[in-house]
Amino acid sequence: MPPEDDGEVVVGGALPRTSEDWPGGGLVEVLSRWEGAGGHWRILGETARWVTVGLFSCDGGEEMSRITGERTSVLTTYFLGRTSSC
Repeated sequence: MPPEDDGEVVVGGALPRTSEDWPGGGLVEVLSRWEGAGGHWRILGETARWVTVGLFSCDGGEEMSRITGERTSVLTTYFLGRTSSC
């Protein structure tokens, strides 16, 4: 993880706390589950290797948490040029 972000995920305990604990699909699985529950996500920052994503309430207004993870080919495919779920 980049030194400026420890990758903690805190969303009422509903999601894993660190990227190492994410389900088999990694960040893609977390984002898919978030969307499936009615939430929205938006890329807040990215480099060639890392991406930070904000997790927002179902109305898109309140940021509930942030996750930072390593950019993978699976994640790049999932985004398909999108910067948010909306």
